[in-house]
Amino acid sequence: MYVCGSSFSLYARKLTMPTSVVANFATTASDGKMYQVEHYNLDMIISIGYRVKSNRGVEFRKWANSVLKQYIIQGYAINEKRLEALQRTINIQTKMLACTLEVDEAEVLKAISLYTNALMLLDQYDH
Repeated sequence: MYVCGSSFSLYARKLTMPTSVVANFATTASDGKMYQVEHYNLDMIISIGYRVKSNRGVEFRKWANSVLKQYIIQGYAINEKRLEALQRTINIQTKMLACTLEVDEAEVLKAISLYTNALMLLDQYDH
């Protein structure tokens, strides 16, 4: 673990903003005492995890890759379902409103409806 700790320290010193790499939090231990514990950010953990050449490093890489793969596959499917549900809602509202609107308003509503899918995709990307 010393090698890993020294790698963390080396990595933290090389960055221009060390506060973005590590934060200290007070944590209560099982003995009831408060200790300052360093918490490292995810980018740094991944960077070190992919450089460690040990069995533990191999385990970390396998775990990280499987989590990433699951997130990509499941995250996309979840967003696709949400996107379809939102599109159905917009279609229903469009049909309901189209009956009561004048021609100019209906054209505006149609244009908004056509661009809704693209706007939702961009919004999902940003969040």
